[in-house]
Amino acid sequence: MIGWLAGAPLTASLKADEPAFAVAVETIHQRGEAAVAGYQASQGIATGTVFSDLYFDVFEGSGMEMALARRDEALKVDLEAHFSTLIGAAMRGAPRAEVESHWRALEGRLHEVLPLVESREPSWRNWFGFR
Repeated sequence: MIGWLAGAPLTASLKADEPAFAVAVETIHQRGEAAVAGYQASQGIATGTVFSDLYFDVFEGSGMEMALARRDEALKVDLEAHFSTLIGAAMRGAPRAEVESHWRALEGRLHEVLPLVESREPSWRNWFGFR
């Protein structure tokens, strides 16, 4: 199964006509919002772990990271940097406003790249044999 987090498989919410990456982004959104809402600097490691799990279990586990890398390596690296910055801020117990700012930046980028990874159109990489 793809991506276990908080006992709920990511694939459980997939529908036959719904793209997996849209489900991944929605899962990240819902769980990230909950993590930010409950964030307390004194418990930052727990929140950082939630965001780390979202990266590994959902973003990477859904195949979205690899799909993005096939389309645009720089965008993949950018999203990884957003995740890393967010995880680091939470883990070190940064102020709530800082963690929330990093979360909003990450969430915005995820929604920006979603159409790219869901596109069935070939990218320049496909034309040159990179998949």
